[in-house]
Amino acid sequence: GGCDSTVIVDLEVVAMIINAKDTTICAGDTIYLADQVLSETGFYSHIINSSGGCDSLVEWTLNVQTNYFVEEVVQLCQGESYMIDGVLETEAGIYAESFESENYCDSTRQVELQFSSAYSLEVNLAICPGDSIFLENSWQFQEGVYFDSFGSSSACDSSIMTTLEIVDAGYNEVVKVLCPGETFEFAEQLITEEGFYCDTMYLGPNCEHTVCYQVEYAEEMDVDLPQSVTVLPGQEYEFDLNQEYFYYWEENDLLSCLDCSNPSIITFVDEWLSVSVRDSNDCSTTIEILLDVITDVEVKIPNAFSPNGDGINDYFKPLAFSGAKKVARFAVFNRWGQIVHESSGDSVDDIIPWYGQFDGNDCEMGVYVYSIELAQWDGTLEVIGGNVSLIR
Repeated sequence: GGCDSTVIVDLEVVAMIINAKDTTICAGDTIYLADQVLSETGFYSHIINSSGGCDSLVEWTLNVQTNYFVEEVVQLCQGESYMIDGVLETEAGIYAESFESENYCDSTRQVELQFSSAYSLEVNLAICPGDSIFLENSWQFQEGVYFDSFGSSSACDSSIMTTLEIVDAGYNEVVKVLCPGETFEFAEQLITEEGFYCDTMYLGPNCEHTVCYQVEYAEEMDVDLPQSVTVLPGQEYEFDLNQEYFYYWEENDLLSCLDCSNPSIITFVDEWLSVSVRDSNDCSTTIEILLDVITDVEVKIPNAFSPNGDGINDYFKPLAFSGAKKVARFAVFNRWGQIVHESSGDSVDDIIPWYGQFDGNDCEMGVYVYSIELAQWDGTLEVIGGNVSLIR
């Protein structure tokens, strides 16, 4: 009613809430903060409304850890292996495996494997009677084969095989026959031509030995093998090769023998054969041969004949056929479908020709129909038909 009143207000000032957070992610990862997608190291802040209605501040420190990529080269000796990503690798190459680094981020280790050869040398040495040479950690006085191991520059164990010969002072002559195109290393020279070559070894006081080689070249082999042979399916084919050579055929269950000059073979499909040919001089060559199986059926047959007894075109029958095993049926029909002639045979010579007669009487001039049933090597039949004109 117009009287003064008093309102007492308790005012409380609430402090801003500040939250500080540290977060770590791996390179390539992201984190979602206040409608932002973050992927880089930095300091980020965001103001939000707290439950008391006052603004609050959230501060983020984002650390992005590195994904490590480590390259490494590993040297191995032949025959050794190296474990990469749980697999024992035995071949040279570049391999990669993943691992978790100390910051729990996925990292990659790339390993290049390199293999060094263990050297193996063969040496021929000669000494005079009574002399010695240091092999296998001792002085050797006798002929034989000796082995010494040593560490090569690649740290792989290597070996030398030494063939030791006791040689008397004197002269030795040898005839050496080379294969065409073969070379021969003698007295620190490469022999590529026929001739007489000598080398003198000075092995010690009063110990001189001369070796001479009469080098000759063997003649080229005359194998006379075709690159391809045409055969009928299921028909036996027999090779007939020069018997002055030795033949070693590659393993094949279809061949009747693998070490002869005249193997036989039966096949229904194309077949590749490989044979190694060797002569008495131990020269050899390898030849590949294709057995080309005929699959297309062909018949040679005339389209007219004149059975007038003049000796020219007096009869009608298939003259030749290929790609089939035999003629199972050869039949001739007149215009009413009546069979006027019928025959069969394993070859054209076995087929009885038609002389234009039926039941001993001459047939009328005109067009007749023929049918040829060819038996295939796989047991099926192929029928070929056509017309033939009988002319008198």
